[in-house]
Amino acid sequence: RTRQSRPRPRGYSPAHIRLMSPKQQQILFENTAAAMDGVPDFIKERHAKHCYQCDPAYGEGVAKALGMNIDFSDVK
Repeated sequence: RTRQSRPRPRGYSPAHIRLMSPKQQQILFENTAAAMDGVPDFIKERHAKHCYQCDPAYGEGVAKALGMNIDFSDVK
């Protein structure tokens, strides 16, 4: 029996962010933040943590673009 990994949020593979240039990554982070304008902070935080599950750089970049200081230590 193979070991099951934790479920990943849908839409992006863990490697997708690493295939982007730094400029493309920044555009993704900024577009995500702009799309979440007006969304309650707890939802923004939850989304950033889902992004972090895919790739830590992704979650951290989204959090920074959102202007939020998020503690990712509880993300599994």
